[in-house]
This record gives sequence, C-alpha cells and structure tokens, in this order.
Amino acid sequence: MPAQGIKLTPKHYAYLKISEGCNHRCTFCIIPSMRGDLVSRPVGDVLREARTLFEAGVKELLVVSQDTSAYGVDVKFRSGFFDGRPVKTRMVELCEQLAKLAEPHGAWVRLHYVPVSARRRTAALSCPAAPCCRTSTCRCSTRTPTCSGA
Repeated sequence: MPAQGIKLTPKHYAYLKISEGCNHRCTFCIIPSMRGDLVSRPVGDVLREARTLFEAGVKELLVVSQDTSAYGVDVKFRSGFFDGRPVKTRMVELCEQLAKLAEPHGAWVRLHYVPVSARRRTAALSCPAAPCCRTSTCRCSTRTPTCSGA
C-alpha cells in the first residue's frame, strides 16, 4: 500500500477525518459507546494530509468527525506544528489553515457534523469570504447572497 494510503473517492473530492469519538452523552446516541471519547488527530498531520490531497487535484475537501466543532478539546487546544509554524489544535485555526491551503488550488472546504451551537463561531470563517460556504446545509447567521443556505 502506498505511504499516502488508498483514496476511494473520485479525484475531485476527498474526506478528511480530523477526530474520532465524542465526549457528549446524548441519550439517543450510541457513538460514545462505539467510538469512545473524543480523540483529535494532531493538527500538523491533518494539514499535511490536506495539502497532499489538494496537490493531488482535490477540489472539495470534506472535513468529518463525529463532533467536528469539538476538535482539539481533548488536548486542551495545544499547539502543534505545520511547516515549522505553531498552529493551535482548534477548529477556528484549522479552518483558517485549510482555507489558505485550498485557495491556490481553487478548492474549497466543507465542514460536516457541526452542531448548531458551533455554527455561529465558524460563520465568520465560512461566510462570505472563505471557501467553506458552498454547502447545502449552511445555516450561518449572515445569510449573504453567496451563501447557498440563504
């Protein structure tokens, strides 16, 4: 198997898993029982994988986890390193870095599984300037013409 793994999606999009598990104990949900508590991937590893995917021709990066907005909570948002620079393991910083990586490739980032309570925190990143707004599930508070959720 190649070092970068095997990609099973078409060339133009890819999934990027940023964490596994969930710290919430919702009565209706089995995820914590099956997947365990939240475990965030190191931010440097996530960004290196994203860069590799963009360089391979990915135009839409689908960021996934069971609770995307909780990224970094388990490690208390500690700093990691990407290209020799410190980057906090936090959703906002991850979005900023992913947008910078996506821009030269004309690509965009789509966040999946972000609960309503966290959408306001990321709305400034996703609407209207950043490339993450192109999603049919957008529920941002700005409701700009570029927002497909408008």
